[in-house]
This record gives sequence, C-alpha cells and structure tokens, in this order.
Amino acid sequence: MRGARSPRCGCRPEIPAPGFELVAGLATIDTVAVHPDHQHQGHGRALLAEAQARARVLGLVALDA
Repeated sequence: MRGARSPRCGCRPEIPAPGFELVAGLATIDTVAVHPDHQHQGHGRALLAEAQARARVLGLVALDA
C-alpha cells in the first residue's frame, strides 16, 4: 500500500522496488533504464542477465520483460 506507514519504524512508507514484480511463478520486469552517459556498454544486458539468474534461483517458471 503506497502511503502506508512502515511497520518497522513508522517513519516512512514502505514502497516496493520499482520495475520487478513476482506473481504466481512469473517475474515481470516493467522498467530497465541505463543513464545516457553509460548506454551502449552492456549494462542493460547485464541487468537483464542478473534478473534472469535470480528468477532461475527462485524457481520461477517465466520472466517477462
């Protein structure tokens, strides 16, 4: 819930990490962004490869990007 107080400290709302969602064995990547100064250097490809590896470790059946 966006705007809800965090149960840990009550000081900040708890907001899930943007761009990655897990639902019923399916991982969905909504957003991948690389700063323009660092594009065309393989960083986006590396981010997606790491996401794929983490999804595999979690036993997810699909990664939608």
